[in-house]
Amino acid sequence: MKVSIVFSKKNKTDLKGYLFITYVKRDRGIVEKKKVSLDYSLSKDDFDKYFNKIFNQFIPNRKIDFKNINDKIKEKMDFNPFILKVDKVNYKFLEYMQTRKKLKNNYSTINTYDSSSNMFKKFIYDKHKITDIDFHYIDGDFIIEMENYFINEGLQFSTIRFYFNNYSTIFNNALKNSVYSGINPFNNHKIKVSAKPKKLLSENDIVKLLDIKKGDLYYMESRMFLFSLFANGLRCSDMMLLVYENFKNEYIEYYQIKTKIPMVVNYSDKIVYILMEMFDLLDDYKKLEDEMMIHKPVILPYKIAKRRLIGTLKDNRVDEDYDFYFGYNIKPNDRETKIIIDELVKVEKNINLHCKNKISNYLKKKDKKTLLFKDFVKSECFKDFDKTKPMNEEQFKTYKSRYTSYNAKLKRMSKHYKLSIEDITTHVSRFTFTNVLLEINGINLNDIRIALGHTNLATTQKYIQTGFDFKKSDLVNSEINYKYRRD
Repeated sequence: MKVSIVFSKKNKTDLKGYLFITYVKRDRGIVEKKKVSLDYSLSKDDFDKYFNKIFNQFIPNRKIDFKNINDKIKEKMDFNPFILKVDKVNYKFLEYMQTRKKLKNNYSTINTYDSSSNMFKKFIYDKHKITDIDFHYIDGDFIIEMENYFINEGLQFSTIRFYFNNYSTIFNNALKNSVYSGINPFNNHKIKVSAKPKKLLSENDIVKLLDIKKGDLYYMESRMFLFSLFANGLRCSDMMLLVYENFKNEYIEYYQIKTKIPMVVNYSDKIVYILMEMFDLLDDYKKLEDEMMIHKPVILPYKIAKRRLIGTLKDNRVDEDYDFYFGYNIKPNDRETKIIIDELVKVEKNINLHCKNKISNYLKKKDKKTLLFKDFVKSECFKDFDKTKPMNEEQFKTYKSRYTSYNAKLKRMSKHYKLSIEDITTHVSRFTFTNVLLEINGINLNDIRIALGHTNLATTQKYIQTGFDFKKSDLVNSEINYKYRRD
């Protein structure tokens, strides 16, 4: 029997692939092949750079968890899938689902198994007064009955599809391991989920959130939401678990918890302002604004020049045609105003640079493992959290608890400040950011994929085609950094 380690991607455009171990057996001219996943993902470059094909082991390095994966490889090298015998072939459905759950060490996956099995158990008990069921009793009629039950229980179609996908996975695994022989009845049952318009905040909503001050109700939640929005639609898990060491001199660098790929986000002026505000450095920020001068066409403090410009532009007739220029609506061919705006933008970039240096100096004096939103998370369990690995049980339960609390407070915040949508969730920041990208001329699908941190274009295509309104909205802008100006 020949054993080898292979690297494979699901899609050619994926940034990462997965490791598999292949077994090849030749017996009297008959060749049998089997491939087993090692449950580990990495980039092709890392595989080529660190994997030693002679010894079937990864060389020591700081980029990947070489010790863990090498142990898995050693364990599987002595494994012979061609003589695998299943100790028990008469598992019932939920019983087998529990055996699969015990093999998982990712608590997010474990939670998925639990929620899916609990709903299945509730259905068969309420409808049939049983606690488990044989595989062969689950057929098309059974699935239709279960779908109707889930609908009457108030589950959304997206949730039902999620559960059915999990049940289908159990069937596929049972077939693969000869626990069940037959067909997977879920293959022919598709749950249609109608695309709903994405919930987006308006420009006026964002201004309201920016106007919230320290000490105001829901200040922390507003800053978490705005940070997600202005940091390229940062996912809630990535935003909530950012630590000080993620903030470099020029960029914010972090690993996506969902995809395990590295991301880089530039400091927009709004991110800088939020950080200065959170670190009690706003006096320095305002002092810079007072001191900064523009040099052409007049010498004025930055704040006064901007106030005069905004006041002048407010006098423009609303029915005139305008050019959109760095966040300002100006009359066509108004060269004088463009010169002033250019100078203001230069000053803003200078202020931004000075503030980034102040933020960097502030963070150098702090523990680099400190969570940016520590006052909300209120737990030390993430102190040494490695984002390239799954959460442990305590971390997963803590995050789920804070995630639930955050969503609940966002809804109360929206109601308190009379935002345009009441049922706001963490993902609204990501949707709003995406909608801004869709309104920018020259942005293509791959630009959006990179900004959102998707691993392949297919995900992005599906993401933007399900529920976005492509008509011009009140978020029409050319650059998000210049969109929400403070007077």
